[in-house]
Amino acid sequence: EWLLLGCQPEPWQVEDTLGVGLLLQYTLTWAAGEELQRLEELRAFGGERAVNLWGWSEEQAAAWLPPELPPRPSKAPAEPPPPVFSGVGSNNWAVSPSRSVTGMPLLANDPHVGVANPATWYEIHLQAPGLALAGVSVPGAPGVLIGHNLQVAWGLTMVMLDDQDLFRLTLNEQGTHELFGGRWLPLVMQKQSLKVRGEGQPREVVLKRSIHGPVVREENGQAYALAWTALQARSPVECFLRLASAASVYEGMEAFATCESPAMNLLLADRHGNIAWQVTGRIPKRGKGAGKLPAPGDDPAWAWQGFEPYERNPRVVSPTAGFLATANHDPFAEGDASGEPFPGEFAPPHRVRTIKKALAAQEKWDVEGFLKLQTDVKNPQALELLAALRPFLAELPHPEARELLQWDGEMGGESREALLWANFLRALVRQVGLDEAQGAGLSRSPFTGEVLLRLLAGAVDPRWWDDVTTPAAEGPAEAIRKALEEAAALSRGKTWGQEHQLLFAHALGGVPLLGKFFNVGPVGVGGAAPCLNATAYRAQARDFSVISLPSMRFVADLQSWD
Repeated sequence: EWLLLGCQPEPWQVEDTLGVGLLLQYTLTWAAGEELQRLEELRAFGGERAVNLWGWSEEQAAAWLPPELPPRPSKAPAEPPPPVFSGVGSNNWAVSPSRSVTGMPLLANDPHVGVANPATWYEIHLQAPGLALAGVSVPGAPGVLIGHNLQVAWGLTMVMLDDQDLFRLTLNEQGTHELFGGRWLPLVMQKQSLKVRGEGQPREVVLKRSIHGPVVREENGQAYALAWTALQARSPVECFLRLASAASVYEGMEAFATCESPAMNLLLADRHGNIAWQVTGRIPKRGKGAGKLPAPGDDPAWAWQGFEPYERNPRVVSPTAGFLATANHDPFAEGDASGEPFPGEFAPPHRVRTIKKALAAQEKWDVEGFLKLQTDVKNPQALELLAALRPFLAELPHPEARELLQWDGEMGGESREALLWANFLRALVRQVGLDEAQGAGLSRSPFTGEVLLRLLAGAVDPRWWDDVTTPAAEGPAEAIRKALEEAAALSRGKTWGQEHQLLFAHALGGVPLLGKFFNVGPVGVGGAAPCLNATAYRAQARDFSVISLPSMRFVADLQSWD
């Protein structure tokens, strides 16, 4: 690889280890990107329709909407937008000894991250006097991130805490000061030289830091700063090292008491027979708003005011149900946590409900059962949507309508119905919202499967069913028929695995002649984002290529580590 790149790596430094962790956190944090996406929808559809689309109450809208919106830029930003949630997520669960065949706890974890080549994780086994660890880590990070020592096993999923806020800055003409609380405060300015391949001289850049955080966008007369817990936090390395030496779930939970970031669902099991769930990280204290839209950076009332204490974070030890599970869901809405909810960009609850239902239905579990559950490809979102769509599909004469209504929801690679469903959902999302979105200057429909569920339940303005590009006033029956006909034409004679392809593309995969030796695949796979086997794809893309997947699978039997 270095030969093809024509360069040599520099010596590794401590800052590189810290940077690896920060970069990994950035790829798993979507709050800033979601704020900008909501801002575009608010401009496009107006406050009343946008708030209804998002499912906010009147009280939430009054508290969360900023007093004024920035004008739409005259041209598209040159900087790429921050990432938005695309189905990336993770699962973990554990059962108590009473639900384990071995009489000791079992714990499972499968983190879902973007497709990577080389892989995100590598297996590691560390043995030294007073130290015995096994599990996985990422290159450059010390110790074991997910795994076990001789007494405790642990797994991680992202909490989906809203730990990023964008602040719209008011700068002076020179771009050197910001307005805050009626005073002009100097920005922290730092010049850096960056070597750019193909350029003879280093490129000079100026990094700016606001009172809120780094200035991440400054163009078209607008500037935004990013407040992010990871940039105001101490390094989590010490917390992971304390976790590695924990002798009980209680010590494991306390290992992260001094770490402001990352916010994770830490699931633990120990050889004393305990299982536990602890939310790590610290919740930002916000004055006004909830981090749902870019906030006015000149008003101190909207600024962050520190962090909530670690003790506020939800935690549960050895519940009477005999199991614990997380899957990036809202723990307050699902009854897993009590107290004041914290803002988050949560995943839909389909995966965690699948896990809980399975764990509750079976009295005793073993490693093989956990492994089988991790590869489950039933799509609960599809079945829920089809139940709501049944009155309309049942009236259609198309054989594809009957196929969908008789389908068991399995997204297996060999399934024809799975492909028909995926094409139908994509077509219906576009049919419902793309016409109005394009008329307002947006490139994608604001609808998702979850918003469709609310539309079918009558919680979203029914005018979305109408195609505003035609003189007629269409309703749901017409939109569903058109979407089904489009899906039938696209799916005929194909299976899900033929279209749902996984390619482990390497950075050098495009090199002529040699690139094919670096890439792995493509190969057809089953699953989808709402499945436990969450092989996600871009909801409104032109294909179903996998963009994230279970990056590794870990099951620990505390009776026997081997």
